[in-house]
Amino acid sequence: VESLAGAVVTPGQLVELAPALAACLGVRVVP
Repeated sequence: VESLAGAVVTPGQLVELAPALAACLGVRVVP
């Protein structure tokens, strides 16, 4: 995750990255 520091992401990319990021952090995303 630290490698993403300072990176510029579009909202679309953020939506795609969110589940993987949450899984990486051990956070469960409940709809």
